[in-house]
Amino acid sequence: MVFEVPERFRLVIATATGTVFLNVYQYINVGRARAAAGIKYPQLYAEQAELAKTPMA
Repeated sequence: MVFEVPERFRLVIATATGTVFLNVYQYINVGRARAAAGIKYPQLYAEQAELAKTPMA
């Protein structure tokens, strides 16, 4: 059984790979920002009291 891969399929692979790297990059940046602001998981956002206490939150 032989599979034929279209000539431009490499663009699909490049797009998928780029998406993975972008997600990892964004995950790292968000994690650093959450740590700096003191927002713990699983809380998604800073509460109003935290905003008043820490402007970075």
